[in-house]
Amino acid sequence: MATKLVKSIRDTRAEEGKELRQTWVKASNIECVPLRFGDLKAGDNFIPMPLPGHSGGYRDLAGTSYLFKKIRPMARNSCGRPLEKNAIRLFDGDEDYFPESTLVISVV
Repeated sequence: MATKLVKSIRDTRAEEGKELRQTWVKASNIECVPLRFGDLKAGDNFIPMPLPGHSGGYRDLAGTSYLFKKIRPMARNSCGRPLEKNAIRLFDGDEDYFPESTLVISVV
């Protein structure tokens, strides 16, 4: 859900968005090493990487931008389903589940 701030600036910064995307595309491979949730250790802080998608009917970055802490490695049952939540949102303490393949930004 878009915040009031996001709604107030939406469609006013198209040129900046274009420049930002071009900067990301021009980055060298050394600057673009993907980090996945499975690479983190328990206790590491991270932000899930937003992905292109739809948010409130607009085409922009979808996903959450909250700061999380990995609280345990992922455990699976015999069917391959996760047994428990493996991260905690630091903003409010809610626990969540992230697949090992989720792209993340590490926060030191």
